[in-house]
Amino acid sequence: MFRNTNVHNLWTRQDGAVAVEFALIAIFLAGFIAFTSELAYRQSMIGKLDRIAYSLAGIMRERTQFFNGIEDDIRSQHDLGYMRNIAERILKDTGYPYATDEGNLKINLQRMTFDYAETNNKAQRVGHLHTWYYPGCAASDLPVPMEELSPYSTYNRWVTVYRVTVCLRDHSILSWFKPAKGMLTAHAIAVAR
Repeated sequence: MFRNTNVHNLWTRQDGAVAVEFALIAIFLAGFIAFTSELAYRQSMIGKLDRIAYSLAGIMRERTQFFNGIEDDIRSQHDLGYMRNIAERILKDTGYPYATDEGNLKINLQRMTFDYAETNNKAQRVGHLHTWYYPGCAASDLPVPMEELSPYSTYNRWVTVYRVTVCLRDHSILSWFKPAKGMLTAHAIAVAR
């Protein structure tokens, strides 16, 4: 009438042990697969942003040819909007579903120009940094100042340096743990011809 339920028997019986172990391991495996797929998606997006930043830096560098050598090629926030539209189109062509949502994609454009001195003294240079940006996309600090990145040309002048920062709102689960409010950033630097 009464069944003998010994504590010793509960620890040594193997009925259903495989199912319980499989359930515990399956939960761990599902979490691991989800984490690695999110990580792969995030790295893929960073690669896409790097390509977009490099393309925009190349466009800024080449625009001086279309403006008769005038280096004041970006003049207003309106021109910044054109550059943002180009970045949106590139991102949309890669299949990113949130490419045209307002506030997801922001860019920061910088140009370092130099006064052309009549002397051949390389040590004398005065740089002027011009910046156009959308709020929320700040360029990070470089290990060296932008003036140091400019080479001295054969025309006895310092070459203009362009820097593009592209920021994109991160929609992955990993953005919950990032202190920078879920923004992925990519930077590119180009030197004028």
